[in-house]
This record gives sequence, C-alpha cells and structure tokens, in this order.
Amino acid sequence: MKLKLIVGSLFFFSMALCGDAMFNLQQDEDKKLVKFFDVMLEDEFKFRPMIATQLGDHRFDDKLENPSKENRELWKQFYKSSLEKLRSQIKQELLSASGKVDFKVLESNMERTLWLQEFNKTYEN
Repeated sequence: MKLKLIVGSLFFFSMALCGDAMFNLQQDEDKKLVKFFDVMLEDEFKFRPMIATQLGDHRFDDKLENPSKENRELWKQFYKSSLEKLRSQIKQELLSASGKVDFKVLESNMERTLWLQEFNKTYEN
C-alpha cells in the first residue's frame, strides 16, 4: 500500500513538473512571437508610414509613402522575408493556445498582403 502511495505521489509530482516546464516553454515562445511582431511592425512603419498612422502611431505623420515600382518590390520582399522568418524562427507547437492564434493571424495577414500586392494593382490604375 505504501509503495502504491509513493509511486502515485511521484507520478503526480512528475506530471506537475512537466506541466510547469511546458508552460515555461510556451511563455518563452510567446515572448519570441511578441518580440518578432514588435520588430516587424516597427520596420514596416518606417517604409509604410500610412499604416502606422492608420493604426494610431503618429510618429510618422509627416512622412509619405513612395509607391514607386521599386519601392513596391521592396515591400514585397520585406513581407516575403518576414513571412519566412516567422515560420522559421517561431515554433508553433511550443506556443500557447492564444499564441497559436496570434501566429496564424500574423501569418495570414502577411499572406494576404503579398496576395494583394500581386493581384490588386491599385497603383497601376
């Protein structure tokens, strides 16, 4: 009986430790995602100041976007590169449930932006 109690206690204790370790991994990966998003958004604001203004960041209100063909190509490369970095630097399986949602929203937004740049030729009309 004592042996069962000891084994049972060890089992529950080890499960609690595993749960804590997984929680810490999720927190770390969630922090990486937040940092990735902050850096990406700050970079985006520098060459897409109208997006910053639309999102309520008025540090760039005195700037205008340059929608030249060359700059639009740079935007496209930025989003492609950011999407690749997101997928390679952030491990989805280690994110918390809300982190996984945030990852998917960010990923989908970048895919949408790339699609719009490819097929919605508003600057050509």
